[in-house]
Amino acid sequence: MSFHMRVALAFFVLAALAFAQGNAVPYIDQPTVPDAVPPGNPAFVITVHGSGFASTAKVFWNGNPRNTHFLTSSLLRAQITAADVGTGQTAAITVRNPTPGGGVSNTVYFQVRRAKPSIAFNNASYGVGQEPFEITSADFNGDSNQDLAVANVSGDNVSILLGKANGTFNSSTEYPAGPFPVALVAGDFNHDHLMDLAVANGGNASNGKPGTVSVLLTKKGGGFESPITTPCGTGPIAIVAGDFNGDGRLDIGVADYNLSFGNTVAVLLGRGDGTFKNFVTYQTGAAPEGLATADVNGDGILDLVTANEVDDTVSVLLGNGDGTFQGNLNYAVGGAPIAVAIADVNRDNKPDLAVANLTGDSVSVLLGNADGTFQAHVDYPVSEGPVAVTIADFNGDNRQDLAVVDETAGSVSLLLGKGDGTFHPAADSFAGSEPQGVTFADFNHDGRLDLATVNVFSNIVEVLLQK
Repeated sequence: MSFHMRVALAFFVLAALAFAQGNAVPYIDQPTVPDAVPPGNPAFVITVHGSGFASTAKVFWNGNPRNTHFLTSSLLRAQITAADVGTGQTAAITVRNPTPGGGVSNTVYFQVRRAKPSIAFNNASYGVGQEPFEITSADFNGDSNQDLAVANVSGDNVSILLGKANGTFNSSTEYPAGPFPVALVAGDFNHDHLMDLAVANGGNASNGKPGTVSVLLTKKGGGFESPITTPCGTGPIAIVAGDFNGDGRLDIGVADYNLSFGNTVAVLLGRGDGTFKNFVTYQTGAAPEGLATADVNGDGILDLVTANEVDDTVSVLLGNGDGTFQGNLNYAVGGAPIAVAIADVNRDNKPDLAVANLTGDSVSVLLGNADGTFQAHVDYPVSEGPVAVTIADFNGDNRQDLAVVDETAGSVSLLLGKGDGTFHPAADSFAGSEPQGVTFADFNHDGRLDLATVNVFSNIVEVLLQK
């Protein structure tokens, strides 16, 4: 074979591989711009930041495509009509990439409502399995109502509570997961357009039960298949999903909290059928207990951030785009950081960090520089024992707020954002006995974002509906 023929063949093989890989599963960084308008607002353009956007990507509003303008692999703009925002609601924003590969992004919420200066909640409680430790929300049965999924540590199972349109929930149904389930994340792991669950199981290394990830694929008729289990290291405690290598298949990251066996994040690359390749670990700070993903340096590739409880740091691991990650960069935060969330809190289109500090009774905010580095932390006091944090615009004023779950105080501390990266003092709402974990969605379709947390020793879910 001649040299020119070999070169031509090499180009053909590379092109075939690129085609076979196809489009990535897109990911949306929170928030959209804007993220809220009042009912009756005229037509407008929404800006969506994220990663993995194909040139033919479409922005969807409540499952319906909108005219979309591709700018870069991390920036889209779409036309939202006046009819879309004619009445109060919370719209689900997603991005879809076409085949080959491709898929549907995570969901971010857009509120069609008038801004409120303060927030109050009505509480309702629902029974779940034994020692609920973590919670997430998604529409698992395709009825356009948000459902709840709960990881039950002592029950070795997950509880599913199907939501009703009025914000109430059916009694829980339990599905087996694995030994000591401690965290979970929703995603379409087998490309069938149904939301599945991936559960991180802490296991028990001393009894020969290592940490695992169990994937529960959703059945088309409702419910979940038996779990598909994959090893993921020792001491898993937190889990995220994203397309880390851009091959159109969701991957998983797991924070492994175990000082005796190293401090690492395990990355499991997906095969697109609910199974995963062998995990690869990356070093973090001491005792990573919280984990989040987003594109923190603006290169269109998902990165990882851990909250490290023992050395009072967060670790930033920048993605290389092929499913591998660079060495960790550590940043100081408050005392015993235990959870981390990522969003743009100062409206400069650069992702920022919010970190719940367990012994510091505070939340640390680190403003991003858009290159994967962060400014020094600024701490805001909350009630005793913060264990979880999430970021959203809870009062509809186009400023990101913080919701922090306080285990010891039995409360949720809500810190309304000023829009410049600073926050008003925390206001507390009752969240039950020793709450753990937090998720948010508009559970009752009234245009306001609600909260749900779990009470670990009373075996209940506490749902907080905005008044």
